[in-house]
Amino acid sequence: MIFGLNPLWGFLPLLLYIVLMLRGKDMNVSVLLCVILGAILTGESITGFANVIYESLGSFCAMIQGGSKMFWMLQNENIPYGPEDMYQMYNLTSDSTMRDLFAKRSHGFKQGLQSDHRAFETIIPMLEYENGKLVRLQLLPVDLGFGQHRSVSGLPRPCPGAPFMERLVEMSKAYQTQIVPCENGLYEVVLSD
Repeated sequence: MIFGLNPLWGFLPLLLYIVLMLRGKDMNVSVLLCVILGAILTGESITGFANVIYESLGSFCAMIQGGSKMFWMLQNENIPYGPEDMYQMYNLTSDSTMRDLFAKRSHGFKQGLQSDHRAFETIIPMLEYENGKLVRLQLLPVDLGFGQHRSVSGLPRPCPGAPFMERLVEMSKAYQTQIVPCENGLYEVVLSD
């Protein structure tokens, strides 16, 4: 974090997003503002920050800098409704469901996130602190049910030994982050002092 701010300031982009959404602001503008704020808080350039997000699309991504952390996770289609402008963009009425909207946007779920198994592979981070400092970070691989019926699609299920963890381990090396397997199907991020 810049200026040695407490890591809890890492939640500021999320809080800003919630406030903007509750005030009915445009979703795209809100996301852009929150991304810029996240980049500022971590001291990352906008292009560097954009590259981190680009590289992590479809997967869980974590950035840990100087004991601070920032996590991104993608959500799936089981949300009740969306902004009116999205319905209008796809010639639907607000009586349509989000599933209708996503089906139209993805040409019957044949393109986009709902057709990419990586969007259904994630992890649950388990953070351990001592005196306000992150001392241990374990990762639980989770499967979100790619290709399953929508009633169970998106429900997290522990997935020990998940093949996608090898991809995460490899991707993390580019950021000088080492992730190693440990007991009970968990993985651990090797933290530097």
